[in-house]
Amino acid sequence: MPKPVSAIDSHFHLERTLATLGLPPNRSIDDIMRATSVDEGEVITIEGAVAVYCDPSTYPSAKTLIEFSDGLAVAVCVHPVNVSQASDAQVQTLQALLKSPQVRVLGEIGLNRSASPKQRSLQIRFKERVLPFLEARHFLVLHCRGMNGEEGTEAYLTLLALL
Repeated sequence: MPKPVSAIDSHFHLERTLATLGLPPNRSIDDIMRATSVDEGEVITIEGAVAVYCDPSTYPSAKTLIEFSDGLAVAVCVHPVNVSQASDAQVQTLQALLKSPQVRVLGEIGLNRSASPKQRSLQIRFKERVLPFLEARHFLVLHCRGMNGEEGTEAYLTLLALL
């Protein structure tokens, strides 16, 4: 099978990748590609990507959003394991970001059963709180993880029933 010459990354954390590479948070995918070494025969073109921001402290600013290329879809939310730390102000910021044309995705949102039982009910309430922010133009990225050591069927069925 021939190797692809281009790709779309459907889920990555831009801010985490930049931090790992020691780059400032306002850099692009092209900056990441220039900062990494890839063997000549392994180079591919990134045609598009979904940058997932699931930590409110790292949400992109309005200025940064405008600077992103058209091939970069931005997703914002609060990761299910961190919803207990989400303040009302952060939820308001999330809602405002979803009004930006550059933000095309609500996510990651969902259930993470590896968290404590108290966290699980908070995850459900948070999902119910932010799902109304979705517009017809948005995509939804779901996060669903079962308890450690299990396949996750209960978590998937619960999330399906809740949606």
